[in-house]
Amino acid sequence: WEYKGEKTQLGVGDTLVMYTDGVNEAFNAEFQEYGDERMVQLLKQQSGKDCRALIEAQMNDVKAFAGEAPQSDDITIMALKRKA
Repeated sequence: WEYKGEKTQLGVGDTLVMYTDGVNEAFNAEFQEYGDERMVQLLKQQSGKDCRALIEAQMNDVKAFAGEAPQSDDITIMALKRKA
């Protein structure tokens, strides 16, 4: 396995969201994938909110989308916000 290092700098108020593939690859009962586009749209709607609210909104949306379908992978979300 080869990993590539990257650097970036967060500005004041910027939020970094990290997640496992169980989030964007969650499926519903019709075998439709949650997907990257839906995740990005939800995160845009959460702009300006604190990390806890952002994570809760994302988790709630994934759960609502999946409905009664069994969870097929781990779901982990972490968010960091630069305050100063």
